[in-house]
Amino acid sequence: VQTTYAVDEAREIVAALVARFPDLAAPPSSDICYATSNRQEAVRAMAPTIDAMIVAGEHFSSNARRLAEVASASGCPSVQVAPDADALDWARLGAPRRLGLTAAASTPDASVEAIVAALGARFDVSVEEARGREELTHFRPLKVA
Repeated sequence: VQTTYAVDEAREIVAALVARFPDLAAPPSSDICYATSNRQEAVRAMAPTIDAMIVAGEHFSSNARRLAEVASASGCPSVQVAPDADALDWARLGAPRRLGLTAAASTPDASVEAIVAALGARFDVSVEEARGREELTHFRPLKVA
């Protein structure tokens, strides 16, 4: 299973395989990147409460595509993937009352900030950060000699 795979889909596939092959050694759930799992969980919770979702990320990014799929499958009526503010489809966005914004794991913060700024230039925006699980993984700096 790819580390950016949709967690729910991976769980379904593993369950089907285990049902067919009872002695199968299933992969640990930690094989899915924690940032991916957390973002998918947050999108799943947010999707039914918003009018549209923007996934900041490249169209070729598996992570961005999965976030968009999770948003659609979880009830968000309008979802688009955009690598930056210039790529937003404003007509498709319409005039949402509540809009969700998430980002693929590899999307630079500057792209997200530019999208927020572009939204702020068109709409009266108040930002509310939705928090999923607290990410407890910390990476130590590595000294290379």
